[in-house]
Amino acid sequence: MTELREKLCDKNLKRGYDILLELEARSERSEELYACFPLFLEMLESPKSFIRVRGFRMICAVAKWDRDGLVEKHLPRILSALEDEKPTSVRQCLAKLPKLLESQPQLAKEICDKLHSLDLTVYKESMQPLLRKDIEKLLQGPVTLRDYEQTDCGELAQLFYDTVHTVNAMDYTQEQLDAWATGDVDLEKWNVSFLEHHTVVAEVSGRIVGFGDMDESGYLDRLYVHKDFQRRGVATAICDALEKSSTATEFTTHASITARPFFEKRGYAVVRKQQVERRGVWFTNFVMRKRVVNSP
Repeated sequence: MTELREKLCDKNLKRGYDILLELEARSERSEELYACFPLFLEMLESPKSFIRVRGFRMICAVAKWDRDGLVEKHLPRILSALEDEKPTSVRQCLAKLPKLLESQPQLAKEICDKLHSLDLTVYKESMQPLLRKDIEKLLQGPVTLRDYEQTDCGELAQLFYDTVHTVNAMDYTQEQLDAWATGDVDLEKWNVSFLEHHTVVAEVSGRIVGFGDMDESGYLDRLYVHKDFQRRGVATAICDALEKSSTATEFTTHASITARPFFEKRGYAVVRKQQVERRGVWFTNFVMRKRVVNSP
């Protein structure tokens, strides 16, 4: 850890920044650096702003691996970086805050409350509009999760249709899209299946932006995210919630061509490629499986 501290605290700004980028990239792939969480917390107390920023950024980078509740435990200390004396440092921390929100969606309220409470008048007038714009952008985007309610069904059906006809259009023909999502869903049957499964709904500022459902066996039936909220951690948050609440020893799904890369990044492997028929039209999808760690 001493060597890591020296690298992250390197006074050569270019060299230190290059190391920071390398460590952030490594943290995307591996939980190795999560063990250094105490060091990153310590860096927040440094008298040097660039070290404080690096500590904050590393906390955001490893937060996805936090199984011990360390982020939640130390959240006030972590968020104190948003009150740094240097507005440029605050902007750098704000830019990385979405990573924290993505990996710790249950902390969205506390984080948003902190953003609302920030006093921007302590900074130069020229910086205040920039900081305000950064904050407004973040406040528009925190993802919150909740359980499905029967009144959601119609909106989820519409989101399903819209997503298929936009997001999946890059991988399937119009004929396939029309057969897949006709716009005429049996809402009663959908509602029954949502209630039988564990169904999670994702919202941003009260707006439904995604949903997913998993049955008792660990089969992930549906996972759809609004076209305007792709690549913002919505699907990840939904899957994390479904998998963590399941007692299944393995997870399975039938992934579209579009969704296959997402599931592969989550540790799912292709069992087989298959052709399925809907309304007389044939599609390619993939049976995928993910074994639960430490299960027999």
